[in-house]
Amino acid sequence: MIELLSSLGLQAVEMDHYEYTFYVTCIRDDKIVFFLPTDEISQVLDFVSIIPDVRERFFDLVHNKEILHTHITLPAFLWDLYVVAVHDNQQRPAFDEMAVNQLERDRFVARKIVIEYKSEDDLQHQIVHHLLPERELDAVLTEHLRELAESTNMDEILKDTEIQRKELDDELVDPGKAITYSHIIHYLKRIQEKIGI
Repeated sequence: MIELLSSLGLQAVEMDHYEYTFYVTCIRDDKIVFFLPTDEISQVLDFVSIIPDVRERFFDLVHNKEILHTHITLPAFLWDLYVVAVHDNQQRPAFDEMAVNQLERDRFVARKIVIEYKSEDDLQHQIVHHLLPERELDAVLTEHLRELAESTNMDEILKDTEIQRKELDDELVDPGKAITYSHIIHYLKRIQEKIGI
């Protein structure tokens, strides 16, 4: 698990408390995330009940070893806690869907997320999906960057409408300069004003 989290750019600490072995990391300096490998969904609520006991050990570990390189504050520890139950359903049967939904709706002490996976790639993808959604957005934007080029889109907008580039050039833009989204919006607002909308 440490290697997987490290591959996502997350530094994690492995801890043991009672019968639980779990991993702790911090995301964007405002979320403390506990990853709990488990085969029983009932263990998640039991684990959540020991989080207050773990707090002091966790702060000592982070302070003494400076592992997470982050500013974890008491308010973050009190309010922005996530427990991610990680379940390999290739080895064991999947959890009951109703029990998972009920658990994830319970926000007492920490937000609970259940990730059931069949491979390490699947687990990595689901961690990104649940905890690092901005990476998915960045991937989509990067993948479609050419399509999202503003000047290309402006030409497409102008081609597919009755707006003539010359009208925009005369009213809003210095001749020869690129037309932007704000020019189109400004032009449409002027039309609204003229017709009284």
